[in-house]
Amino acid sequence: MKKIIIPFASVLIFLFTGCGHTNELANYDLQSKTFHFEDGVAGGAQQVQVDFTTPLGTKKSLFQSGGFSAALDVAEAVGSVVSAVVSSETAEKLVNSVDPAQMAYYVSEGIERTLTRFYDIKSVESQDEAPMFIVETVLTKCKLGSSDLGVSILVEATSRIIDRKTAKIVWEYEGTNIVPIRKSTGSFDRTTNTVASVIGAAQLATLSEEEIQNSVYDAAAGAGALIAEVLREDISKTR
Repeated sequence: MKKIIIPFASVLIFLFTGCGHTNELANYDLQSKTFHFEDGVAGGAQQVQVDFTTPLGTKKSLFQSGGFSAALDVAEAVGSVVSAVVSSETAEKLVNSVDPAQMAYYVSEGIERTLTRFYDIKSVESQDEAPMFIVETVLTKCKLGSSDLGVSILVEATSRIIDRKTAKIVWEYEGTNIVPIRKSTGSFDRTTNTVASVIGAAQLATLSEEEIQNSVYDAAAGAGALIAEVLREDISKTR
């Protein structure tokens, strides 16, 4: 999977705050076709933002948007986190621990897995290999802060499938997801998350940079899985 920089200004528990969506899958034959994947970071997301003074989201916005009811259990377990005090040293550690380009990769990975699972696609490393379709995933914003789910990360990304021959968009999804940060082993396995694994603001200072990195990348994989689930639902409508 190629990384690019774009120069412009499980049961998963999440807050969904908005999206843009195009679905033309029914008009294209993707079965067993060749795909080239690219992921990158927009100019405004070159560094993760850290802001614990303003909440990223609330249970109210979660339920208004049709989120999973399981989020209520998490919120009760970690307490209602509206704002939190994080030291400058901890904030600096958060910024230094997270590579937005790596986050973009984990978001993109969910799309590739879904296309492979349902279309048996063939992935190629370079456009020189003349892929029939190109999949672009761009991370446009990443922000660490607090929500009613605990310490969370806001991931804003756009993924789209492009027909290389016509340059037309086959499928596109643009959305913002808020995913709670959990203790992670670095395996990025979305099936092992529990209520007890949600990280509270007070725990951040005790975590190493590697532990923070693993937890944030796990959350990015969760955001990628959410986008991939939208793709799966759209694929099901064509069958």
